[in-house]
Amino acid sequence: MADTIKLLATLRDARLAGYKRRQALLDLARDGLERPEILDALIDLIKDKDDTLRRDIVQHLCGLTGEQVQDALIECLQDRNDMIRRDVVEALSGFKTMRAESWVRAMLDDDSVLVVSAAEAGVARFERRPPPVQEIAAPPPLPTPEEQAAQEAQLVAAAATEPESATEPATEPEPEPEPATEPEPEPELVLDEVE
Repeated sequence: MADTIKLLATLRDARLAGYKRRQALLDLARDGLERPEILDALIDLIKDKDDTLRRDIVQHLCGLTGEQVQDALIECLQDRNDMIRRDVVEALSGFKTMRAESWVRAMLDDDSVLVVSAAEAGVARFERRPPPVQEIAAPPPLPTPEEQAAQEAQLVAAAATEPESATEPATEPEPEPEPATEPEPEPELVLDEVE
């Protein structure tokens, strides 16, 4: 418990270097962020000036559930950092609540392509269909030289064991020519003389 108090104090101390505060966050995460005093501290720090620390906190909150976490994440949708908003949208997509869904849909109008892409995937998740991804099937692998030689040997062996009558093509009798008929004579053209 004493370690938790020291770690929380380090995490909250904005005068310390960012790496020390982030290390305190990692140490707290090992003990479990669901504990009320730790969760409350994280929620208080989602508006910290340090972008990297805020993003780390949001990523840790994204792994948690509950109404308090959902409310804190929704508040983070106003963050100026695109990556934080994207992470929040992805996390809210996993909540499966009407409130989370309405916020994810609202983020379809965000200025950031990252956020809009995450919102589109989230909406697809809510609609229980995967986001559109075109997969191209790989062509079958080409046979190795050994496999080709084996296939050719099988064909040669199969041809050698077939009876000759089976290998000769069947011939069909040629159709008899139709009897020749004489063409009908063309009618003669008679021109009347005009006087």
